[in-house]
Amino acid sequence: MDDAIRTLIRDIIGDPDVDNDEPFQEAPLPEQLHNAVVENSAYRHVLYTGRHMQQVAMAIDGAVGWERHLDTSQYFAVVAGSGTLVRGRSSDRARAERVSVEPGAKWVVEPGTWHDVEGSGLKLLTIYSPPHHARGRRDETNPEE
Repeated sequence: MDDAIRTLIRDIIGDPDVDNDEPFQEAPLPEQLHNAVVENSAYRHVLYTGRHMQQVAMAIDGAVGWERHLDTSQYFAVVAGSGTLVRGRSSDRARAERVSVEPGAKWVVEPGTWHDVEGSGLKLLTIYSPPHHARGRRDETNPEE
């Protein structure tokens, strides 16, 4: 393999010589992602997992639960429904900021930020970086409930 190509691949996906069971996976296109999120009825369905990110469809009826990820950034996009984003710097949920969200709303939760998402009929696309769940994981209901 040409050194320039090897460098480009390494910059995009990491070292191609590192053992990886699927170094080049088919990833859903934006329209496919949108449809997968709209059609998803599971609380959590991992759609795609790469080395550095993961796409997950979520259907929220209730709340995710007050949590934080110490080493993971999380991007959210509301595809359908409405709800509330709750976020704060401390574990004291009573002091957290509450923001109403509806289709088209997007936000990022950085590592260490406490957060929750509440809603009824809320359909989300969330992207974790790095991946947070097992490849292909599907939870019909919130395992925390």
